[in-house]
Amino acid sequence: MHHRGTERDEGAQSREGGLFLLREQKKEFSCRRATEVTFFALAKKVVFSLRNLISLCASVVGLLLLPVSARADWAQDTLAKMSREEKIGQLLIMPACQLRGEDHRNDLQKAIQQYHIGGVILKQGTAAGQLELIQWLQSLTKIPLLCVGDAEWGLSMRLTDAIVYPKNQALGKLQDLSLIYDLGREIGRQCKRVGLHVNLAPVVDVNNNPNNPIIGPRSFGDDAGAVAERGAHWLRGHQKSGTAACAKHFPGHGDTSVDSHMDLPTIAHGIKRLESVELLPFRRAIAEGVECVMTAHLMVPVLDPEKPVTFSHAVVTDLLKTRMKFKGVVITDALNMKALANTYSVEEIALNAFHAGHDILLYGDHVAPNIDDILRVQLPRAFAALKSVSEEELDARVLKILRLKQKFIGPTPSIADVYEDLHTKGALELLKKL
Repeated sequence: MHHRGTERDEGAQSREGGLFLLREQKKEFSCRRATEVTFFALAKKVVFSLRNLISLCASVVGLLLLPVSARADWAQDTLAKMSREEKIGQLLIMPACQLRGEDHRNDLQKAIQQYHIGGVILKQGTAAGQLELIQWLQSLTKIPLLCVGDAEWGLSMRLTDAIVYPKNQALGKLQDLSLIYDLGREIGRQCKRVGLHVNLAPVVDVNNNPNNPIIGPRSFGDDAGAVAERGAHWLRGHQKSGTAACAKHFPGHGDTSVDSHMDLPTIAHGIKRLESVELLPFRRAIAEGVECVMTAHLMVPVLDPEKPVTFSHAVVTDLLKTRMKFKGVVITDALNMKALANTYSVEEIALNAFHAGHDILLYGDHVAPNIDDILRVQLPRAFAALKSVSEEELDARVLKILRLKQKFIGPTPSIADVYEDLHTKGALELLKKL
């Protein structure tokens, strides 16, 4: 009996021990499961947080890499954060030459950092050299520089390794206007590829004076209607490429016998003649949505008997902006040209051009000493003079400039393969058709 009792006791103990182990195992499993659940839940949260963080970082990086145009309210937000000096600097464009040495780069850097210059006009060199210069210049400023250039018949006007397309005079003889559209679009594509945001073209002056020393083959011809039609096709194609066009030289530089680089020409026609000839291509360009218009250094007494066009509120604001309803950016021709510089001081030129209604005051040259004088003397003096303009007018002009930048500025293109990208099969085939 004692033995069987002992067996029962041992059995009971065994069952109790088994239950205890089972309970302990369940407890251990529950704890482990709870721990695992907690761990996996925590891990999921960490992974989710990491994904969010990565997504946020990607968004920030992506935003920085996006064209300025993709950033909501960039122009207005930027204007609100700018100092008065930074705003004044946005009005000014200076020449930048890739073929110059270290002294020139020092001058450019000082102009950007001390005078907050808002844009550059790129001069002679190669496509790769231009991109390298632009990349360096853009690294110096917190507000992207507006990069402009002269590419009336393509980049070969300034760059030695670009395709040489026909000038406007030859295009004026084409009957297939779709080719002019295609050329405008191709030139715009190439401009964008080498870092330009605005091409100071097309020339829509009517070449009706055989003694004109400066327009000539740059014009589409001597018939105002044909010039208007070809200019419209060209600029429509050009702006389709994502590069702004600039119709010039308002209100028309064709019927002159004086080069405004050297002296101040006069156009003595009456208003009916101006409306039917000189102004016609500009009206068409505006109707086509041209982004910019460049004015000419001219006297046009019927429009303003006292002031050259560059200084004339009656021409720039009352005629171009108000009556012709141009809402884009108005750019001066180079303010250091002798048409003005022979008579007026740097300060008078800058202030008068601003008060006439120009948004951008451009300074440019090809000769090294003249470029040095612009960067070291003229721009600092113009900058100082412009400190007297009203805040309201300054804000209005700068906002227009920032809107132009917002629309056309993106990341500076890579130097790699730029030659090949300019000499595509399509670009070369278009040349043959012209």
